[in-house]
Amino acid sequence: MLRQTNGVNVMIKWLATNGRPTLMASITAADCRGLCGKCTASDETVDRVSPVGHSVSNLRFTDWAKPVNETPVERQLRLKRVELQNWNHEYWLKNNTEFQRQKQDFIKRELKTSDGQEFKSSLSYDELSLFYKSFLDSNHRKHMNYNL
Repeated sequence: MLRQTNGVNVMIKWLATNGRPTLMASITAADCRGLCGKCTASDETVDRVSPVGHSVSNLRFTDWAKPVNETPVERQLRLKRVELQNWNHEYWLKNNTEFQRQKQDFIKRELKTSDGQEFKSSLSYDELSLFYKSFLDSNHRKHMNYNL
């Protein structure tokens, strides 16, 4: 029988109809195994969540529990969770890497075009807000599709 947790049935239905493709980057159990501090590395009966997020994607990895008597439906749910976690990690890894690259390019470009003004070593929040708006506007469709 399927172990019931909040939203499990909804998640199973959603994953069955809207599953995401598996991408190249995968998150291994080593990324989060035993990091919660309350379980040992060999304890596979509890879900474990890493205490800190990934340095680029900012997502906290989850090592999903593998019950001793895991049913086929439970196994399918666990594997779909891993697949979805990998997809989210890959998406935010690419998005945040591109964001940082574009931000650095913007800062360099703006500091070079100071129009003969006094040399500045950084930009103000107002100046950076122009970049943030531009980035969000240019990636609006991609971010909307992420939420579909």
